[in-house]
Amino acid sequence: MRDKAIRIVTVMVCFLSLLMSGTALAKDKDKDNKEIDAQAEKILRSMCDFLAAQKGFIVQEEVYEDEVYPNGQKVQYHKTATVSLKRPDELRSDVKGDNADRLTVLKGEKLVVLDRETNQYQEIKVPAGIDATLDFMLENFNVNVPTSDLLTSNPFKAVFPNVVAGYDLGEVECDGKTCQHVAFRQLEVDWQVWIEKGKTPLPHRIVITDKTLHGNPQYMLIMSKWELSPKFDDKEFDFTPPEGATPGVVLSDADVTDAN
Repeated sequence: MRDKAIRIVTVMVCFLSLLMSGTALAKDKDKDNKEIDAQAEKILRSMCDFLAAQKGFIVQEEVYEDEVYPNGQKVQYHKTATVSLKRPDELRSDVKGDNADRLTVLKGEKLVVLDRETNQYQEIKVPAGIDATLDFMLENFNVNVPTSDLLTSNPFKAVFPNVVAGYDLGEVECDGKTCQHVAFRQLEVDWQVWIEKGKTPLPHRIVITDKTLHGNPQYMLIMSKWELSPKFDDKEFDFTPPEGATPGVVLSDADVTDAN
């Protein structure tokens, strides 16, 4: 997670998960004031290490995302996604919902984004690898997926350095599974994760609260129907334009987008 990257917005789709980072000054200031429960850190690390060890997976996602109007009115948007990942450089995210109807496909050094509402698609040359592609899309197009760090090769390194407090909140039932509920604080966001207990420590729910925006909007991601080591079809990560689709500008460097 990188604190400065988290923004709860109401735009689009792209990839899938926890981006945040504070300033160097803030990091130094908080370095000696951390209140991190050792068990909470251990639980989070086990989840991150397990995800990093997976060569591929498919997961169903359900997203609830707040937007706060200037007058203080808070509204919630909903969308669903099917995310397929095959390391090191293939990714597919199919998102539909209140404010999104997009397909994003990464294969090698080519990323394609299809906007079904306009029936336009855009091909983008990206660096090789999922990690490098996510960084490239953030830096060049402001495409921000709050939980995209879960897709990287080292999720723990991405999400933990800027944590200033962490808590183990015990065991609860989530998505029909016994999960360990942990919560963490950073300078700009608070976040919680419900992690399956046992040999498959998968995340089943994530809630991110943005403390920098009026009304403290939340982003909630429910992850279910995990498929580990799936047998992908040979064409799973190929993109074939639908009938009538035309090339166009789907993303621009002015976009600020939440792809999940």
